[in-house]
Amino acid sequence: MLHYPSIKDEFPIEDYVGQLADVYDAGLCRNIGVSNFTKSYLDKAIELLGDRPILTNQVELHVFLHNRPIVDHCAAKGIPMTAYSPLARGAVVDDPTLRTIGQSVGGTASQVALAWLLAKGHVIIPSAGSPSRIAENLAARDISLTPEHVAEIDGLNTNMRLVNGPWCPPWDEE
Repeated sequence: MLHYPSIKDEFPIEDYVGQLADVYDAGLCRNIGVSNFTKSYLDKAIELLGDRPILTNQVELHVFLHNRPIVDHCAAKGIPMTAYSPLARGAVVDDPTLRTIGQSVGGTASQVALAWLLAKGHVIIPSAGSPSRIAENLAARDISLTPEHVAEIDGLNTNMRLVNGPWCPPWDEE
C-alpha cells in the first residue's frame, strides 16, 4: 500500500510505483493498493502498473465527505474504495439525522454511518479504542437501511475534509 503520493512530487511517481511493481513481480506481495491518490495520480499509477491491478484506493470518506470525484473515477476504473475516518473523527455521533435513523433501525449513529458506506459498496476501516466500540462497529454490518434512509444520508455531504495537511496532494474538487 502506497500511503500517499510523494509530497509535492519530490520523487517521481515512476520511481515509487515502479518499485512497487518490482515487489509485486518478485512475488513479495499479492496485492497493490494506493491511498490518497487523486484522479491524476491514480491514472498515472494505472498506466505504470500495466496489467498489475490496483486492489483499492484508500481515502477519507464519510457521510460528510462523499469525495465523489475520486469515488466516481475509481468506480469507472473498477477500483474499490476503502474509507478511512469513516466516522469523521467522531462527528457522526451527534448528528441528528443519523441518530434518528439509528433509533428507527435499532442502531447507533455510528453504525448508521458505517452501514451507509457499506451500502455504497465501500470497504470501511473504522478505528476503535475499546472492545465494545469494535463490537459496535462490526454490528454495523447488521443494519439495514432503506432507500429513503440512504437518500437522507446522501444529503449530509458538506465536503467536510478532515485530512488536508501540507503532505497531502491537491485534492480533486467536487
